[in-house]
Amino acid sequence: MVKISFQNWADHAFLGQRFGENKSNIAKNFNSVIKHDKRLPAFEVIDAIRARVMVQNYKRLMESSKWTTKLTPRMKDRINKRVTDCRFYKFRRSSEKFFETISPTGKKTVDLDARTCTSNWWQKHNFPCTHSMKVMLQIGKDEPYKYIIPYYMTEYL
Repeated sequence: MVKISFQNWADHAFLGQRFGENKSNIAKNFNSVIKHDKRLPAFEVIDAIRARVMVQNYKRLMESSKWTTKLTPRMKDRINKRVTDCRFYKFRRSSEKFFETISPTGKKTVDLDARTCTSNWWQKHNFPCTHSMKVMLQIGKDEPYKYIIPYYMTEYL
């Protein structure tokens, strides 16, 4: 592991779903939220935290009720960027659900059944990469939505 640069340690050691959030110091973040309530007795601190969580959940509920797309706005922007980025990619079909994409960065293999790409982006973030997006869009316009986990869908809320 010493041979791997420090910025790649998380990718090396913690392969899996990331859902777009990487925080290294949760205690620091938590303390910054309750900094004004720290001097209160324990039960009052807990009640203040509970009240903050309720307010935050209500604000998120009100904001999400305005969403009109299948995906959350952040993921909709991400999928639109993927669609734009993959416009000039080429692909070859090996079988029903197995493809090879050719992009400026090289050849990548996409397996739709396994939801994998040799770029490993899809596996790490559980959201289609540009290579897989090219393949899905060639199959059908609504095909990408079949491969996006419910976590990113507005119906999941």
